[in-house]
Amino acid sequence: MRGKREQISHTLPPDLLVKIDERANRIGLTRAGFINFVISEYLKQ
Repeated sequence: MRGKREQISHTLPPDLLVKIDERANRIGLTRAGFINFVISEYLKQ
């Protein structure tokens, strides 16, 4: 994902952040990178 980006703020429950961080670490992504990837993949459906 390249190009212009806009920063947003979003709150998530701590237990969800733990799960996100675990999955992101497993595949070598940052938290933000993982969230961007998941949203992009979902929107392709």
